[in-house]
Amino acid sequence: MDPLSALALAGSILQFIEFTTRLLSTGVEVYKSATGTANANLALEDISQQLSSLCSCLSTAEGNTQGSANEIALRSIASQCNTDCARLLSVLNDLKVKDGSQRGWKSFRIALKLVWKDEQEIEKLMSRLKDRQSMMTLHICVISNEWLQNMDFKLRHLDDQNRDSGLQHLDKLNEISSHVQDIKLKISRPQLSGLGYAFSAAQLDDLATRVSHISVVERDITKEQAILRSLDYRSRPARHENITMAHARTFSWIFGAPDDINNRGNFLKWLRESGGVFWITGKPGSGKSTLMKYLADHEKTRDSVQNWAGPGKVVIASHFFWSSGSSMQTSVQGLFRSLLFDVFRQCPELISQACPSRWGVTDLSYAATQDWQFNELLECFQAIKTKGTSSVRFCFFIDGLDEFSGDYIEIVQTLADITNSSRIKLCVSSRPLNEFRDQFGVNMSCVLFVHKLTWNDILEYTRSRLQDHPRWSVLGLDVQASQLFLQKIADMAQGVFLWVALVTQSLRNGLTNDDTIEDLHARLECLPKTLEAFYKQMLDSVDPIYHRKSADLLQMQTARNYTMPWAIALIHEREHANPDYAITMPRETLTNADVKSLREQTSRRLNAKCRGILEIKGHKVEFIHRTAWDYLRTPAMVGHLQARSGKQFNAALSLLRACVGCLKIGVNGTTKGHIPVPQNDVYQDSMEPFGLALDIAKSARYEGVEDAEIFKLVNCLEDISMTIVNPEKKGKYLDYINVWSTPVGLLYGPLCFSPFIGSLIWGTETGFAAKKLSNDVNYFRKTPLPALWSLMVYSIAQYDFPWSKSLVKMLRLLLEHGYDPNEVFFAERVEHMRITGMLGPLAWQQEPGSSTDSSTDLQLHVLASPYPFKPHSEWKSIWSDFLISCNISGCLGSRRQVEIALDKYYKTQPFYIKTRSAFKGRTINTGLEHGVFSLLLQYGADPNAHVSPFTTVWVDFVCLPIKHPSVITATDKFLETLDDFFKYGADLGASAIGLTLDPGDAASHLPFCMVTGWDTFCEALEDFTAFKTERELEFIACITMKMIKQANRIRWRLRRLPSIVERVFPEKLRQPMLDLIAGTRGGENFANSGKRPFEGTEVGGESKRSKHHSADVTRSQSLPST
Repeated sequence: MDPLSALALAGSILQFIEFTTRLLSTGVEVYKSATGTANANLALEDISQQLSSLCSCLSTAEGNTQGSANEIALRSIASQCNTDCARLLSVLNDLKVKDGSQRGWKSFRIALKLVWKDEQEIEKLMSRLKDRQSMMTLHICVISNEWLQNMDFKLRHLDDQNRDSGLQHLDKLNEISSHVQDIKLKISRPQLSGLGYAFSAAQLDDLATRVSHISVVERDITKEQAILRSLDYRSRPARHENITMAHARTFSWIFGAPDDINNRGNFLKWLRESGGVFWITGKPGSGKSTLMKYLADHEKTRDSVQNWAGPGKVVIASHFFWSSGSSMQTSVQGLFRSLLFDVFRQCPELISQACPSRWGVTDLSYAATQDWQFNELLECFQAIKTKGTSSVRFCFFIDGLDEFSGDYIEIVQTLADITNSSRIKLCVSSRPLNEFRDQFGVNMSCVLFVHKLTWNDILEYTRSRLQDHPRWSVLGLDVQASQLFLQKIADMAQGVFLWVALVTQSLRNGLTNDDTIEDLHARLECLPKTLEAFYKQMLDSVDPIYHRKSADLLQMQTARNYTMPWAIALIHEREHANPDYAITMPRETLTNADVKSLREQTSRRLNAKCRGILEIKGHKVEFIHRTAWDYLRTPAMVGHLQARSGKQFNAALSLLRACVGCLKIGVNGTTKGHIPVPQNDVYQDSMEPFGLALDIAKSARYEGVEDAEIFKLVNCLEDISMTIVNPEKKGKYLDYINVWSTPVGLLYGPLCFSPFIGSLIWGTETGFAAKKLSNDVNYFRKTPLPALWSLMVYSIAQYDFPWSKSLVKMLRLLLEHGYDPNEVFFAERVEHMRITGMLGPLAWQQEPGSSTDSSTDLQLHVLASPYPFKPHSEWKSIWSDFLISCNISGCLGSRRQVEIALDKYYKTQPFYIKTRSAFKGRTINTGLEHGVFSLLLQYGADPNAHVSPFTTVWVDFVCLPIKHPSVITATDKFLETLDDFFKYGADLGASAIGLTLDPGDAASHLPFCMVTGWDTFCEALEDFTAFKTERELEFIACITMKMIKQANRIRWRLRRLPSIVERVFPEKLRQPMLDLIAGTRGGENFANSGKRPFEGTEVGGESKRSKHHSADVTRSQSLPST
């Protein structure tokens, strides 16, 4: 019992006690009838009515024996009061029939004595009421105290999450804490005073009000945090953190006074006064990203924007595109999610207005985990523009538009739409490309060319870099000579900061060598004048003995989108001595000290072979700047590097070998993702390294590497995946050491699963899977979870991933080799637990709440899937579970309340998988576009399979767009797929369990009967009465036409469908349907056409459901609770 329910019950108890006590204690006269009585007196009818109402409230607690001891005791008090209330009602009935006169009594107590004949009975009642009030107060205090303890824990958790996310909820949390303290004081008095103290009605109401307020605010904060977490993504802050901080005393000019020549101070004027877009552009390497980071983080920016916003609140948000980052860092979805994350973090009160669909759901897991679609993100921004608090103003900083992976014109138009509001302004940066110049370069007062304005900054940077060197003072330069030399460097830089950084490093090397000022001038003159020339000189300066290794590394880095794990560069060294090293090298055991030493060794080797073009940042090898990557991808440099490496070199093949080698030593950094982890950690993940290796293997095949060479390495990956990994020690950051030992198969017999198999199923290259199946058709049947389920449900539908051509190809491959979509299997299903170290089929797990420092808390588990889980058992079929995971199945509609109640109960049982709450729109629509549903039907998926006892597959499919028309965007493909459902045997008479009456009567219920798919379709169509768009109506009309045609083909009796069509559709849509129905009215007799007549229905297609007319209401009241 929640505290509000307990307080409500206590309120009913107190009302009865106070009302009864007042009746027995006052001298108010009582009459049989209200006729002729004074206002101060009471009539028996009034007393009876109030007691009946109280009796009804008190009776709600009866029959429930669950809950804590105090909750049970509170219900017992309510039950006792209900008994006394019933006795008093009985007395009132006796008084009413004593005689027919209009007589009255001086008090209710005197009237009561006429019936009970005993004054002591009344005194006992008074005493009982007083005791119950005191006991009720104590029980309420204990229940409230238990609730407060739980609330304290929730508040601490909310506070921790607020600090982690930066969510500005301090005022709300302080308010809740204040209410909690007030409640603690209120409930402490009765507990200290003992049995004699009792709450008054006013005190109880105040307690209920405070508890209700706390519950509502806590729920809202929890929901806001859930939605905020759903917007966040792993790599969101990565680019911002990776950008170099602006050097001291640089960029301060941007907050200076206006300058008509170079727009030097126009930015400050724009911040303080204007809206729209301000464009920061400049040459590559001129420091645009560094400036954007400086502006987004600077306090003067906020102060200036506040001047524009007036008294309203200012929200500053930012996003930094990064072409070398994850897909989210280069996409418009990543842009919107970053900006909304910052907006909602600073203005959580906007979340409920901007995200009404997510805010309205009761399942917080949906709000926290459901993926964001582009249209939903766009709607959020539109809501912020139109519905948000008018006093809030927004300033967004968006860096690196030229690193956006999509169409530049589209992103420009999207940004223009965002700024179509007086409350939103944008500062964007990019290279001066035509697409951005056309949109942002029209108003030159809102354009800033960085490379024209950074001369002083470059001078300051140069002075700092050189004069901070300990040998600078040895030169003995006077102030003028020193200044002239520094100014010369600033002039030659032409605004390109990166060039200055490279030049000053070379000059510092000269100072280390005790160069004279003449030597430094000569060195400066010899240095390249452009970045491209600088890169060429850097490569030319590589020792000839390293030319081949240098070219190999640069080509491998370029092939991986100019980032790769540092361990790849380390392991690749072995290829020059032995091309087959990845297969022949033994597995090695490393310590953290080993890993740290190897990372330092790799850094030194990279410096020698690449002269600074490549450097280690975190756990990745990266180019010094994007311009280096651009330079190496020019045709001239591609040919130059290929010539140095030799004709036999293939970057993808070398990367594949290095991936295999990295897995053999377990060094961190072989992931596809961008997860920030401590740089000295060893690699812990299970699936990603194999997926990465298979992706690289696919690239190698496309580049012409022989299959035999690739398959040797792929088979080696499979062998690696069957090996135990033990953690040598535990720590806060999971810095465990891999200890390779005996293969699992030698310990436990044949291995039933490896992460490699999962990666093969979910990979983008089916050639490897086809090779395995050609050797062993049962290869993928070795997994405890069917391969089709792993592909369709675990990797796609569960996360709303879109179907791709390669995934559909994999699905077809499995189906062609006899893998059955109707397979019903007994699975060891699993719930996520905290991972403390795993690679392969065995893992160490730590129970939640146990100490991270105690090795006794760790247990070794054999996994049935690639992640650690807590098992429980369930039966399910692949085909039905796929539909459930997409949430195509499981929604029975508003009319079938009883079935919904039973369905919920059914889904709480251990043999049934629970449905997800969110529609997987991407999975459904891309599945339709790629013909996934038709393919499954073609290979035997049963269209009449029961997803639960209350529905079948084809019924759920056809009803989905009727109940939720906005979910389906691939409408033409949906209609084609519906044809395939009928082609492969969808039965209009396929029956399921039903209880309700004919649609329209939601109040009464029938005993169990059989409901046809046609019945359910008609119900769904009849519920389709709310306002829909014209497109949605046309789509549903097309579905209805197909249903009518199918019914005509098998001579199925239409019955009430014409009247439903009349009510649901407008004239232009319904008339063709009515014409089609009228043309076949003569052929209503059911004929055997291969569709089975269902049990318990009348021939012709109308079920028992429409034949019964007596309700069984009591049956619905006794349904099992969910």
